[in-house]
Amino acid sequence: MASIYGLKPKFQSLLRPSVHWLARVGVTANQVTIFALLLSLATGHVIRKNGGRTLLLLPIVLFVRMALNAMDGMLAREHNQKSALGAILNELGDVVADIGLYLPLAGVPGFNPWLVVAVVLLSVLSEMTGVIGVQIGASRRYDGPLGKSDRAFLFGLLGLLLGLRAGIGPAIPYVLFAMILFLALTIINRARAALLEVRARAAEKCQPACILWRASSRRSRVRLAECKCTGRGAHRKYANAFTLRIIRAIWILRCCGPPSQPRFARGLGQ
Repeated sequence: MASIYGLKPKFQSLLRPSVHWLARVGVTANQVTIFALLLSLATGHVIRKNGGRTLLLLPIVLFVRMALNAMDGMLAREHNQKSALGAILNELGDVVADIGLYLPLAGVPGFNPWLVVAVVLLSVLSEMTGVIGVQIGASRRYDGPLGKSDRAFLFGLLGLLLGLRAGIGPAIPYVLFAMILFLALTIINRARAALLEVRARAAEKCQPACILWRASSRRSRVRLAECKCTGRGAHRKYANAFTLRIIRAIWILRCCGPPSQPRFARGLGQ
C-alpha cells in the first residue's frame, strides 16, 4: 500500500554527501540515533510546557529527525558500523522518540487526550508488528498506509497549522480518529505481509513441492516421511527396508533439504 516511506531512496540520495562527511569526521550511527532521540524528547517537553507557537517546532523537528533516522541507517550499512547495539537503539529509539514527541500533544488545547493516547499506542503496536516479522523469519515490515513517515507528516502538518493559528481545532478529532483507523489497517497489513513472506520462503525452499516417491514390495507397510514445510506425507506403500532407505534419502533431499530438517510420522525401515 502507498506510503511516504516509498520516497526514502530518493531522500537518502540527497543525504549521502552529508553521511560521507559525518563518517569522515568520526560520527557514528549510534551517536546520530541517540541525538535524534534526545532532540525528540526535548522538543516534546517544550511543546508540553508552552504550547501555542512552540507547535511550529513540531514539523521542523520531525523533518530533522526523519533525516537523522535515514542517516544513521546509511552510516551503519555503507560505512561498516552495523552492530547489535545499533539495531536495538534504532528500533527502541524510534518508538521512544515517537512517544516523546506525540504524547505531550495530549495536554495541548485542541487535542483530545484519549485520541492522542490511542494514536500513540497503535503507533507503538504497528512498529512492534513490523519487528515481529524478523522474529518469524520474514523481513522487517514497513507496510502502510500509516507508517512512521506518514505519521510524522500528519503530526507535522497539524503542528504547523495550529502554530500559525489556522483555526483547524474542530477538525483535529476527525484527523486523529482517521489515524486510528489507518494505524489498525497498518498493523493488519504488516502482519499479513509477514505471514505471506514466510509462506513464500517456505514454498521456495520446498521445491519441488513434496515429491512423493513410491515403491512397492510385499515385505513391509509403512508411511514414508512427513514434509516439514507443508505437513503433507507420502501415502502408505509396500516397500522393503533397503529400497525404503534409498527412497527416504532421495525424498528428504529433494523435498526438505538436509536430513535434520524433516520430521517423521512413523519410523522408516521398520
